Amino acid sequence: MKLADRVAIVTGAAQGIGAACARAFAEAGARVVVADVNEVGGSAVVKSIAAAGGYALFKQADVGDRSACEALVDYAVTHFGRVDILVNNAAIVHAAEFLDLAEEDFDRVLRVNLKGAFLCAQAAARQMAKQAPRAGGERGVVVNMSSINAVLAIANQVPYTVSKGGVSQLTKVMALALARRDRSGVDRDRDAEGRRDDERGGARPHPVAHAAEAARRAGGNRADRRLPRERRCVVRDGNDGLRRRRSPRPQLHRLRRRPGSARTRSPGRMSAALARLARAPGPRRL
Repeated sequence: MKLADRVAIVTGAAQGIGAACARAFAEAGARVVVADVNEVGGSAVVKSIAAAGGYALFKQADVGDRSACEALVDYAVTHFGRVDILVNNAAIVHAAEFLDLAEEDFDRVLRVNLKGAFLCAQAAARQMAKQAPRAGGERGVVVNMSSINAVLAIANQVPYTVSKGGVSQLTKVMALALARRDRSGVDRDRDAEGRRDDERGGARPHPVAHAAEAARRAGGNRADRRLPRERRCVVRDGNDGLRRRRSPRPQLHRLRRRPGSARTRSPGRMSAALARLARAPGPRRL
């Protein structure tokens, strides 16, 4: 089994995606802690895992409370000895138009969706950082469940959309911070991976962490350092490399001169398709 002897904590696991993740981990051989505020639903998931031949325990936990998150991690360590996987899945929604949204509803959603992800990840990562590594050198994996709504807004889902955007940024911050611990730290997966294995089986930094470290060491291109910070941009290539360039500027693209025609220029916003159309012989239709 792929996850034999691994220990996984899944928050928001009493139903839906969380329950499916818990069952999948158990099926793959992991010992699972099903965490949720819903004791009835969570216990039902544990029974279904046991009926399928897996092993799971239920722990009631309010992820918006620091002490509850720490108790959740301690519960897993007490029963299983360590924590190898954390899935930050717990989330709630509240539908209301922007002008009608109450402050307490905004706070309630962010408390679970964003603050809860932070608190659980921090508690689990601290445990992962101090526990003995596995044979391959890894100490743990944190998976943060974001959403398409991190980038695609829905008018009546204000706090949910904001919280998922925050989760995506939290994941990036965690990747940068935890990757600095090198092999003595915590592995991460995307929405959340800080280190990963290459095809040769050796661990290497994740592109985000690698790029940030390369930028820090190189200090950027000298020519670009003369530019104001807001006019610099960073480009990551396909080989996890890093190069700097000046920020995009309006450009004038020269069109190829045709026999008998004067040299012309097209505005920088003219697309390549229009440029090709301008060079093509014969009648044109715009």
